[in-house]
Amino acid sequence: MSHKLIGVIFLFVILTLILSSVQYFRGRKAVRLGLVPRGEEKPCRGSLVVVAKPSGEGKCRFEAEVKTENCEGKEWYVFEGDKCLGTYICKKKEVTSPSTWKCIWEDDKGRYTFTLCIDWTTKSMYEVTC
Repeated sequence: MSHKLIGVIFLFVILTLILSSVQYFRGRKAVRLGLVPRGEEKPCRGSLVVVAKPSGEGKCRFEAEVKTENCEGKEWYVFEGDKCLGTYICKKKEVTSPSTWKCIWEDDKGRYTFTLCIDWTTKSMYEVTC
């Protein structure tokens, strides 16, 4: 009788180890099976700051600084306007977290709104006048 009980316990331990290491895919994301719950995934965050300086002849030099965190494998875009559409400014794909990127371009003087989108979701907006 004790050999059967040891066998059942051994089998349970082996199955638990296997289930803890198995992954399956839900959408584009790998999800782990297991008996021990894992902590919540940290949300992807991003911030945008744009500085504008006159560069002569009615033009301005714009410099956008994009900071992202927990967005590995996701693409971010900066658009002129208040949506994840409009005039495209720049984009990158986050490889490591956290990341900091800069985009520099020139445009006419005026008042602008810029939007940071990560995987087509608005994460930050910034208004600047030059």
